[in-house]
Amino acid sequence: MITKNEIIEWHNPVGKPTRERILHIFSDGRIALIDLNEKRAMPTISQFKIIEEDIKSGKAKLIENELIEEKRVSDDFLRRRDKNWEKIKTIAENPEVAFNTSHRWQSIKELEKRGYARKVVFELLRKYWQ
Repeated sequence: MITKNEIIEWHNPVGKPTRERILHIFSDGRIALIDLNEKRAMPTISQFKIIEEDIKSGKAKLIENELIEEKRVSDDFLRRRDKNWEKIKTIAENPEVAFNTSHRWQSIKELEKRGYARKVVFELLRKYWQ
């Protein structure tokens, strides 16, 4: 069973494999993914059944997700993380905004009006997703 936050590794015969995190699974069969290796990656949308078929055929596989346990990070890190979350949560909490380019862009422009730099918002979203 494929679930949110799992990592898919795509076989690449000429280079290192591509790894993508599952960000959201929509009820209509779409799935939001982000490349874990790309520094400037943004979410992409694919079809759930295509991902499922690629895993069944061996083109891709699910790999263990190595999430960091909260108790293993400093209190300072947790404070920064929570402060950064407050900046992006209006986008990140709403899949229809987060994974729709035009809606995401409008929300980022709203954050810019409140004094947040566009570049910072993109970096924080990427950090959260990756």
